[in-house]
Amino acid sequence: MKSLKASNLQITEYREEYEDYKADFTDIYGNNDADSIAENIKKLKTDIGDAELNIESSAVSEQTDSLSAKQQAESAASEAEQAQLIYERTIP
Repeated sequence: MKSLKASNLQITEYREEYEDYKADFTDIYGNNDADSIAENIKKLKTDIGDAELNIESSAVSEQTDSLSAKQQAESAASEAEQAQLIYERTIP
């Protein structure tokens, strides 16, 4: 009787370990049925689209930042030229 009880306890432990492993596997890989695979493909396509939008947005932002920096540099150069002219007029 003890042997049967120990055997049932061992089977229960193995079943729990299997269920834990199966849950972890499913979390990582899905069910690998047609619906799960289709859902994963759809999610992947959405993620790719989002990444492409982020790349385009970054490129636009980079161009805007570059233009702004160029304008600031030109403005600073113009101010420096004006300061130089004023300096040259005030010094005899």
